[in-house]
Amino acid sequence: MTRARQLESVPPRTRNTGTPSSSSAPSPVRTSGVGAGLVAAALIVSCSTYLMAWDLESCERMRAAALRNDRVLEIGYQRHHNPMYQAAYDGVVKAGVLGDIYHVRLAWHRNGSWRRKAERPSPDYDASQWGYPTFDHLINWRLYWKYSQGLMAELCSHQVNAANWFLGSSPEAVLASGGLYRFPENREVYDHVYVTFEYPGGRTAVFSSIESNFT
Repeated sequence: MTRARQLESVPPRTRNTGTPSSSSAPSPVRTSGVGAGLVAAALIVSCSTYLMAWDLESCERMRAAALRNDRVLEIGYQRHHNPMYQAAYDGVVKAGVLGDIYHVRLAWHRNGSWRRKAERPSPDYDASQWGYPTFDHLINWRLYWKYSQGLMAELCSHQVNAANWFLGSSPEAVLASGGLYRFPENREVYDHVYVTFEYPGGRTAVFSSIESNFT
């Protein structure tokens, strides 16, 4: 068995381990450019959707690095690994049980602010060594646009991937809105988002993600 290899260039609280044939990228790679380097160094790189990269250009760099170095780059869309979704696709959608599909409704509703509470590792701990202006930015990076693409990247990506899978196509147009409605203090990333996707053939999908789901 190959011993795990520690990645020393990431903050201690977000550090992961990997083997020479498999690496997992921590959250700060989206702005540090580590992602493409991991693809070049490892045989297999498996990332969660929000850990892949911060923007489309960075995603394309990782994809290009995988092709250039003949590596495997896997993005872990949760629904593709869910036996229930696999069974639904094979036994219902692919089998044509539903007939023609014209509309898909997607939702990921939560009751919470995404804010984490943590103590500094030491009284003089300096988060700037990892590129963060404050300790709160390090611990709660999801709440700031500099590091996070919010509910769309972390939650909607999984849902729209399932819609793409089931419909066998990708959206041609998107209309979205959002805002800070329940937790407006000390954060930038929206706590509510609403999206409409237009697919080929007159099909649509709507997605909502809220942080005020009290029931």
